[in-house]
Amino acid sequence: MAAEMRAMTRQLTAVPSGSRFDQAFLTAMTAHHKMAVMEASTVPGRASHSQLTALAWQIIAAQNREIAQMTSWLHTWYHMPA
Repeated sequence: MAAEMRAMTRQLTAVPSGSRFDQAFLTAMTAHHKMAVMEASTVPGRASHSQLTALAWQIIAAQNREIAQMTSWLHTWYHMPA
């Protein structure tokens, strides 16, 4: 996973500043957040500590809110499908 994060960062640093960067960043972060939701979704019903389960639910909720915000911006600013 660390290698994937470094690769994503390298790809983003290669994108010129401005709207092309904004779109690339939002697209990459949306995918990244979706992975976080998938990973956190494995916790409820499997973790032995209730605090970990609570944290997983918080991650799921926060990441889903941010996915919705980024998807909305991609749709509004770049006419990408919502």
